[in-house]
Amino acid sequence: MPADRDHGEPAGWPPLRELLVAGAAFGLLTILATWPQARHLATHTGTHYDALFSVWRMAWVAHQLPADPLHLFDGWACRRSPPTTS
Repeated sequence: MPADRDHGEPAGWPPLRELLVAGAAFGLLTILATWPQARHLATHTGTHYDALFSVWRMAWVAHQLPADPLHLFDGWACRRSPPTTS
């Protein structure tokens, strides 16, 4: 790729300052959108009915993807009970 004459970076790449500003804006908007939870992220879970199940589900995916991604949906929560139809 030819170099951009103004920044010395490959043509088509945004300048580093632009990437940093975009990243900071994205981070700030994420904190604002999740503010009640963002304040206590390390010590609390949400108050909806299945917060702990959601935490378990994310932990299962984080565990299973590196270990054996082909069996991601073979966990106990993904198996059907006999009377279910889905």
